[in-house]
Amino acid sequence: MDDKALHYLAALRDQVSPGAEQTGGDALNVYTGVTAIEHDIDPGSDEHDALLKDLVSSGYLAPHPQPIFRSQGVYRITLKGIAAVDRV
Repeated sequence: MDDKALHYLAALRDQVSPGAEQTGGDALNVYTGVTAIEHDIDPGSDEHDALLKDLVSSGYLAPHPQPIFRSQGVYRITLKGIAAVDRV
């Protein structure tokens, strides 16, 4: 994972409360649009789509199971994603 992706994932991780790993479900929801803007990435851009695709394919994020949330840019950070950030 490159530095930009790691910083982006870390910012998403910051949205999750400590202990959410044990709760799971909606406690692991992260909102990608605001985080993208904070990292000077247009949420609707090819760059953002590629970043999300890479994080999902690497197992760090998962699409939200509910279509309404997916359409709003909500993902779930995985335990692998939390661990990747927490190791750094």
